[in-house]
Amino acid sequence: MSSINLSQSNLERSRQESGTIFDKSLVISLSLIVLSFGSLFGLNAYNSVLEKNVVAANDTITTHLKELESDSVNRVVDFQERLTNIDAKLAVKDISSQDMFALVEKSMVSGASLGSYVYNTEAKTLTVKIVASDFKIVAQQIMNFKSVSAFTSVIVSDALKGNDGVVTSNVIISL
Repeated sequence: MSSINLSQSNLERSRQESGTIFDKSLVISLSLIVLSFGSLFGLNAYNSVLEKNVVAANDTITTHLKELESDSVNRVVDFQERLTNIDAKLAVKDISSQDMFALVEKSMVSGASLGSYVYNTEAKTLTVKIVASDFKIVAQQIMNFKSVSAFTSVIVSDALKGNDGVVTSNVIISL
């Protein structure tokens, strides 16, 4: 058995190696091509499914928009607006003229009296005429009006001293 030669020549080895590389690259190339075409067809099929879903969603949106344009929805919105307006009006606390008179009465100083009292509900203003014996009492009365937290502004429109020595002043009070 010593005469058996197990070694191969270089030429035979190179033929075997080149054949196996060519066979492997052909198989890899063909599998990549098949995989690419498979992905292409799969994505096209998925794209068509997505397009059908988009069309169905657009149809659903269109039908829902038609439902929202009906008269019943307008009535609901109108009702909601009315409720909002009512809530806003209820939140604003209106002070009656009697309550205003009570506030003025509490803030009066001794020596001053009211010559007139006019309450404007729309403008939310109160116009009073203060009658006193001198300007000091009128000034004290105006300061008392300014100290009332319910009054937002106190404006003196005029202050006059008559021939009889009586001082009158018109004061506009905003609520």
